[in-house]
Amino acid sequence: MLITLLNNIYGNWIDKVSSAKGKKREDFENFINEGVYKVERLKEEGLITELKYDDEVIVMLKEKLQFQTDKNLPMVDYRKYSRVKKWTLGLSGGKDRIAVIRASGSISRVRSPFSVPTSGIIAEQLIEKIRSVRESKRYKAAIIRIDSPGGDALASDLMWRENRLLATSIPVIASMSDVAASGGYYMAMAAGTIVAENLTLTGSIGVVTGKFNLGNLYEKIGFNKEIISRGKYAELPAAEQRPFRPDEADLFAKSAEYAYKLFRDKAAYSRSMPVGKMEENAQGRVWTGTDAACQPSSHNYEIHNTNVSTSIIFIDAGQTDSVSMAGAAGSTSVTKPGCGEKCGNVTIPYPFGIGGNCYHESWYEIFCNNSFSPPKPFLRRFNLEVMEITLTSPDDASLPLLTVGTPPLNICTGGVAGNSISTQRSISVDLAGSPYRFSSDYNVFMVEGCAGGVVMMNRSNEILAGCASICPKNYTAQNYCYGVGCCQTPIPIKYSLDFYQIRFDDDAAPNAYTCMAAALMADTSIMANPYSILKEDRKQKYVKRISSGHSFPITLEWMVKDWPIKFLTADSFYCRTLFNLSAVYEVDWILTSKDMKDLTSCWCNYLHEGNPYLPNGCKIVKGCEKCKPKNCVFDWDNNSGYHCSKSSWITLAPILGASGGIGSILLLLGFYWLYQVMKKRKEMRQRAKYFKRNGGLLLKQQMSSNEGHVVERTRIFTTNELEKATDNFNENKVLGHGGQGTVYKGMLMDGRIVAIKKSKQVDEDQLEQFINEVVIVSQINHRNVVKLLGCCLETEVPLLVYEFIPNGTLSQHIHSPNEDFNLTWKMRLQIAVESAGALAYLHSSSSAPIYHRDIKSSNILLDDKYRAKVSDFGTSRVINIEQTHLTTCVIGTFGYLDPEYFQSNQFTEKSDVYSFGVVLVELLTSKRPISSTKPGEWRSLVHEFLFIMEGSRMFDILDGQLLQEGKKEDLWAVANLAKQCLNLNGKLRPTMKELAIALENIRSAHVPHLAQLTFPNNSDDVVAKMSETRNGGSLGFRVMSLVDDRSCSYYEQALCLNTL
Repeated sequence: MLITLLNNIYGNWIDKVSSAKGKKREDFENFINEGVYKVERLKEEGLITELKYDDEVIVMLKEKLQFQTDKNLPMVDYRKYSRVKKWTLGLSGGKDRIAVIRASGSISRVRSPFSVPTSGIIAEQLIEKIRSVRESKRYKAAIIRIDSPGGDALASDLMWRENRLLATSIPVIASMSDVAASGGYYMAMAAGTIVAENLTLTGSIGVVTGKFNLGNLYEKIGFNKEIISRGKYAELPAAEQRPFRPDEADLFAKSAEYAYKLFRDKAAYSRSMPVGKMEENAQGRVWTGTDAACQPSSHNYEIHNTNVSTSIIFIDAGQTDSVSMAGAAGSTSVTKPGCGEKCGNVTIPYPFGIGGNCYHESWYEIFCNNSFSPPKPFLRRFNLEVMEITLTSPDDASLPLLTVGTPPLNICTGGVAGNSISTQRSISVDLAGSPYRFSSDYNVFMVEGCAGGVVMMNRSNEILAGCASICPKNYTAQNYCYGVGCCQTPIPIKYSLDFYQIRFDDDAAPNAYTCMAAALMADTSIMANPYSILKEDRKQKYVKRISSGHSFPITLEWMVKDWPIKFLTADSFYCRTLFNLSAVYEVDWILTSKDMKDLTSCWCNYLHEGNPYLPNGCKIVKGCEKCKPKNCVFDWDNNSGYHCSKSSWITLAPILGASGGIGSILLLLGFYWLYQVMKKRKEMRQRAKYFKRNGGLLLKQQMSSNEGHVVERTRIFTTNELEKATDNFNENKVLGHGGQGTVYKGMLMDGRIVAIKKSKQVDEDQLEQFINEVVIVSQINHRNVVKLLGCCLETEVPLLVYEFIPNGTLSQHIHSPNEDFNLTWKMRLQIAVESAGALAYLHSSSSAPIYHRDIKSSNILLDDKYRAKVSDFGTSRVINIEQTHLTTCVIGTFGYLDPEYFQSNQFTEKSDVYSFGVVLVELLTSKRPISSTKPGEWRSLVHEFLFIMEGSRMFDILDGQLLQEGKKEDLWAVANLAKQCLNLNGKLRPTMKELAIALENIRSAHVPHLAQLTFPNNSDDVVAKMSETRNGGSLGFRVMSLVDDRSCSYYEQALCLNTL
């Protein structure tokens, strides 16, 4: 290595002198090697021009520079050039300035009391200079002149960071002088462009750490030192009289390894290359500037060659070159310098790239196939056509996207022109180990063809999605895709998908004249609007493309593997690892393998654009280069882009010269401002106290835990958000008052309308259980259950935020109907079916059984299409699967309370069934559960209903409107279901699942021939037999005689019930 450096220095000197004097290199080298010459001989050979004394040289210079003889020349000592006062160089006619910052000498953190005042690079002083340039608006670029062999590792890292932050705001040129090695090289890596001289010594870092061992010296001079310490390594800094212990040596070795890796990773990041390649090319090397420019890790080194006469002129030339490069460094590009930006019509941003040293690593290598017109890019590792690469996601909240082409699965049985017979029944695509995953948000599953179903499965052969397509006789292709000739479905998953397999169902077989095809494809309409499905004008084209077997676009999410800087942030961009990203956004990826833990994603900050993976890649948006971000606004009126707004400034002079009255007003305003600040701080402390008391820390812990499935996160709202949404909980925003609290209508900042429940009180002893139940209830995803969006824990009593349901409660529509609109029997039956299905889901289908405990018609809401939504979980309780009941204080609403629960204080799932039975009676009779006592009237609707049912006079209590609209057999069937729900013996009531099935069968008119239903009672049972008649397609219904309840067991009754 030393011989190489010597050869470079000697060869460079020979080249420059021979060229300057017009001699052949070989002749000049032979002349030098022949001996040592007197100066007269050198003048004869033309190697020097004149022989003069000092005073004669000054006279000659004055004559050439046309200086007056009585004036002194401005002399500069070349040995002291580093102490010349700072100057600035001008661009744009002198309006814009370039800062010149010098860094010369060994690097240290702070100045030592024994150091020479002007020696070395003091980190704290240099950082102060760099920050002053970054905070100033005068400078449009910066040159950092480095002449340093290195020094303190921490100080070098601090200066690298400051240079890096400076490089995010203006172009930075690192101009290397004689030596820029180790820490000096480290500082230069943060710049956008590096300028090195031919003989600059630069290269890799050498980490040295340790301590003195003066034991032998102390022994010779009779010096003795004793140390008393606590802590295993407390004495280590002062233990210079002994060698390292093995564990101490290992500790220092690890410290050195950490410092080396820190340098290596940040150098790799600064040069936009993988860590492994930086390790391979740079470890243990020392280069001259010429050698460094040839290294792959130094692709943007610039070597300037000048005819050198004096040191100061050489440095000026170097800075002039740097200035010209600073002007060009401001341009924005999404690719690495010197790499192709496009292949055909597709832009290829870094970390992707075409050709060697243009991509981050092999996963991102793009092959541009020029055999197509226009050329097409392909992802080389998978040989997939690349259709589009984005550095951001459409909704700015998830991961960047990559659209590639994949083939569909075709199966044909022959007989179709242009289609050959195919028996392939499955196809799969595997991205395991790569930084890519199939997006579940931006892809849909589509099937085209007839006579069969197709499923999409994961690596464990679990079905992720599927649909069936059928064709009627004489079918012709249509422009829609809803099950006839074509079907489509979204991917109903919210986690990572690195593998999928499309498989035709075993029974699926196209007929002799058709083909079937299936594909996972990018839904471009979703990318434009995440809440839409495929547009009609696009479906016909997609169906034809699937049938023809062409490749089809599919959307992948991507991140960057082995990115060296995982948590670097600046004014213009920020980077996060996958772990950190999931704490900020809803990320669809599950960490299922170790290879995914090193994934990173970066974004340009607000009001910045460009490529965050390139040094200086994020630039402030065009039009706002000369102002602060807060003064950058978008011209919405003319849609002409961003521009700097004019700021109005109030000077202090008029204020200082104002009268005493104005001064008094200002003083009062100052006191008022101080009062407001203290009040705000008090409120902040109070909110933090409430947040902690209400279980906020527990909720955050629950949200951050990941047990294998990423669920939709519960959002924690702030008090300010909900106060703005409800206009400070204005009374005009009240939707209703209940036993548990008040419900307000509000609008969030994103425009969503929500219902905010403000409870009256909460038991502090039950807060932990409350938080656990909030997490579980927020995971409920059922179309007939009101969605819990989140909560606010900064108030004295927690606030719950639900989705807003616009059409009021079922109770309002039954008991206070609109004159222009009444609920028909068909609508009431549909509401009963949907409500029963939702409660059945809560009881048995969710992750943990949930008992509602307050089912009533006012807790069943109706949406804009009058679909039922079960609401108000203020009294709900989540129980363990092993529990059969819950012992609590009686909670609920009179008229709906289960008598068995009222007596025993034990709430079971059958208690919800009883309350639902009361709701069924309300739907049938349009009467309130509890009415005012008048002579001759019943107070309890349940008692009246059971009494009338005993006498088989059910039609006497029914709503007259329903007798005209509904079939009598349907009304009888629902009434008998309600009667069985109201059985005083909870064990004899049906489950919610059985009720849901029975009601659905009634709604579907699925009444089997001569089906018999028995409903147990305290005395006798009413046996209803329904027989199907064919008179005009109607169903006959008649009430049979009373029989003993022992004729049919409860299990048999449940079976009979399920046949409805």
